[in-house]
Amino acid sequence: MELPESGARIQADDIASHARDATAVQALRTSAGPAARYDRPVASDVVDNQHALDGRLEGGLLPAPSVGGPWDTSHVWGRYTERVLANDMLLREIYVYPGGRTSVHRHETQHELNFVAGGVVRISLGDDPENLEDYWVEPGDHFHVPPRVFHAVGFERAETDTGCARFYEIVYEYCSPLDIVRARPAIEGAPTRWFTGNR
Repeated sequence: MELPESGARIQADDIASHARDATAVQALRTSAGPAARYDRPVASDVVDNQHALDGRLEGGLLPAPSVGGPWDTSHVWGRYTERVLANDMLLREIYVYPGGRTSVHRHETQHELNFVAGGVVRISLGDDPENLEDYWVEPGDHFHVPPRVFHAVGFERAETDTGCARFYEIVYEYCSPLDIVRARPAIEGAPTRWFTGNR
């Protein structure tokens, strides 16, 4: 299955139509608490800032990410690193472990523009989290996830070097790590030798 052409389900909607609602953003920042952004329970003293996850990062123990910043290893499906490009924009380098899939989730304000760099990922999209459409995305292809659309990204085929599927994500209209509503849990993947140090 291929991604729909422009004008179909995945389209770059007028960004202005997704202007931030200050009340909703403030509610996201204060209501759920810091543990809401993780796929698994975390200590309540974790700072609500995904750039300061000291107890969950393994910087220096792994191959240096090309994006910069330490690895976020708090997710069961894979790992990523990120760089802040602007107050409301992030760049992430994301690895999905074999068998892994992110939670089915949506964001209220943020857009995600993704470029597959290695392996193949399955992107599942839709308004109903129980009835998503699947698309397979290969290296060199991209996909856009607008706000308020449920989505999940899963492993389909590995790239040669890491044994994972790898893609880059530009997040824009970013407001908070709490801008996430999970409908179904993540599926755990198996870290590859590239990340366990047994190469």
